[in-house]
Amino acid sequence: IYDRLYQILPSHPAAIFLLAGINDISHHLTPREVVNGIFRIVNKISYQCPDTKICLQSILPINEAFHQWKLLEGKTETIVEVNSILEKTANEQKIPFLNLFPLFTLPGSLVLRPELTIDGLHLTEKGYRIWVTILKKELYLH
Repeated sequence: IYDRLYQILPSHPAAIFLLAGINDISHHLTPREVVNGIFRIVNKISYQCPDTKICLQSILPINEAFHQWKLLEGKTETIVEVNSILEKTANEQKIPFLNLFPLFTLPGSLVLRPELTIDGLHLTEKGYRIWVTILKKELYLH
């Protein structure tokens, strides 16, 4: 994402809703390294487009039972840890943070609801509708 910001920042977007990190988790980065990478993106956006509103989003849950993403097996707790650090850092820097994670999980678990995913990672149309509804509410608040 960082290396492709040149494609969007010249247009000085009014807002950027950023959800990033799952690929870094699959490449075995530590939670702190993942968060540092996300804030590297945030800092570049803030520097080049100081009027652009940034809203960080939590990483969505996964469902390992699909066995489609070997590099993400055993990474559910890592996602939770990244989200925790991400939220804390966002709050410290006064950057809006949307915790999407619990809205997509089975009740009382950390597992992505099967009906919201096609492969344990990517969302179904129903999953995207939930996400869009949340983003629209956030847009109306600001």
